[in-house]
Amino acid sequence: MERKILEEITEFLLKNANINKAEFDKKLIDTKYQILGIKNQLLENFAKNLAKNEIDDIFDGDIVYHEQILIIGYYIAYSKFENSRKIEMLKRFLPFIDNWATCDCVVTRLKKLESEREFFINLLKNEKPFYKRVGIIWLMRFNLKQNFSDTLEMFKGVKDDNYYVKMALAWAYAEAFTINSEFMVDFLLQIDDKFTRNQTISKARQSFRVPSEIKDKIVKFRIK
Repeated sequence: MERKILEEITEFLLKNANINKAEFDKKLIDTKYQILGIKNQLLENFAKNLAKNEIDDIFDGDIVYHEQILIIGYYIAYSKFENSRKIEMLKRFLPFIDNWATCDCVVTRLKKLESEREFFINLLKNEKPFYKRVGIIWLMRFNLKQNFSDTLEMFKGVKDDNYYVKMALAWAYAEAFTINSEFMVDFLLQIDDKFTRNQTISKARQSFRVPSEIKDKIVKFRIK
């Protein structure tokens, strides 16, 4: 990365750091990187401006801040690169994802990568929990509606006791209720893991997009 870009990013981060928000964010986000407490919209807007130009290597320099990682992720998402190059950059980005916020904020912005679907499917088989979560969240957001039953079968094959993997699956299953709630009532019985099934039910019942009669029906499927 050109030195002026690295300095520009660092200057932006330190200028917008918020001690009070940082203390609040630390309670929600478990990461080894330093949290500065910068509003997500500011980070995203900054990254969009960066993405107007091609940067030689966005990964150059010391990466020490949680928000710095988000900027890199947003830069990849909003860049004008070919999909194949974006995937190569994502491969370098994955090791920096150590919390749910980085994963979810970045992955939900990775639009128009349907041609690289196999990359995300393969992440479901990775031994690292947050790699799996990346795969789950991307497939939920950009593949579930188009390939409903196939995607659910892939999710059903994910085996991991990690909390963040199970929560991602519950989120995805709850989202599936908003697409085909009648199908999901029967599918729910195939979810053997107590935590994942019960969280799916809770999330589906919290959704305004799931019919009230379905919410009433699935309560009895909780595992005690």
